[in-house]
Amino acid sequence: MLLLALLVFAFLLLLVAARNYIEVAEAELPDLLGMQLEEATEVLARYDITPVDYPENIRVAVPGEVTSQAPPAGTTVRRGRTVSLGVHTPPGGARAPVLIGLSAEEALAETRAQSLNLGRVEYEDNDAPAGIVVSQTPEPGSSVDPDEGLQIVVSRGPELPPVKMPDVSGKSLDDAEQQLRSLGFISIGRVASGTTGGTPGRVTSQEPAAGDTVDRSTPVFLGYDLASDVVAQVPALDGMFANTARVQLRRAGLTPGGIDYDEESGERAGTVLATVPPAGTYTLNGTPVKLIVSGEQGSVDLPAEAGDDRRDEPSGMFPEDELGGRDVPFTFDPASQGIPSLMEQRYELRLLVEDERGERTVLDRDMPGGEGIETRVTVYGDALLRMYINDVFFMAWRP
Repeated sequence: MLLLALLVFAFLLLLVAARNYIEVAEAELPDLLGMQLEEATEVLARYDITPVDYPENIRVAVPGEVTSQAPPAGTTVRRGRTVSLGVHTPPGGARAPVLIGLSAEEALAETRAQSLNLGRVEYEDNDAPAGIVVSQTPEPGSSVDPDEGLQIVVSRGPELPPVKMPDVSGKSLDDAEQQLRSLGFISIGRVASGTTGGTPGRVTSQEPAAGDTVDRSTPVFLGYDLASDVVAQVPALDGMFANTARVQLRRAGLTPGGIDYDEESGERAGTVLATVPPAGTYTLNGTPVKLIVSGEQGSVDLPAEAGDDRRDEPSGMFPEDELGGRDVPFTFDPASQGIPSLMEQRYELRLLVEDERGERTVLDRDMPGGEGIETRVTVYGDALLRMYINDVFFMAWRP
């Protein structure tokens, strides 16, 4: 009997060991993209999973940010295994390429191809043709500080005597710019200054004024009108109550967006303090406009309007509707990019969205030089936005 009991006990131990061997605890991988490596490591530790990181160089990421993971988020894995994480690591031993003799656009493309940052761009009078890089810091072959990047000096061309500004009013923007460049002007910006029911895109104002004698290095700004059936101007709503402001936005052809609250303004609760985009901005018809109002979070009770079933959130963004869609902001300002060609020449801006509904183009615009855009786009679920300038990949991010 004793021997039989020992055999039964040994058999039970064998069954328990076999079950523990066969049934391994599993876990579903969380989404680690965008986290710092330290944070991602702490999250994985809760699942008894060990990260194995490797360096990546992604221009839009910050140092130490997780930029890829394998297996991807949502994958069910056994506890105790490892997960590979790509981590943005700026190059530390990069060497400066030869940029002297290239055009400013070619220098930008070369630095990007080598994952380097093109920082300050300066201009000077030089015997070299206008637009050509005449010097660089650091010198070719020298090590590059990943934070400071490269600085270049671009030729304005030979120093020329001052010239009298021609009158380009009434001309198309392209014809006016061509005439000014033929006189040696380099920096020519286009500024939308109004709308018209007639022919859009013609010069309505210029700075410096016609007849002024100026150096050819002086920046020139050409004002023009936009087509009134395509764009709308954000009205001045400061001082109005939120309900009245929403009505005025719809009358202007725009869409009331979300609400942000300012609890320290001292104004009566519900008073509009500002808008985003700001008053006077020209934007596409139907663009959502966010209101900044005084008061505590949720203090404004907005009635639903006809055809508008979206409720305002403190964050100022629309909540996901029954189809899973949400509106996210998109802003691009060429003046903040440090790329001369975006300020001086027309450029094509294209925005692609990849989400639960597949990949699609949500914005494709031929933009005047120096002009930016501020709008919102609709995405569904987890989304990736990719922006292209002149059909060249510029940046990507997850909203």
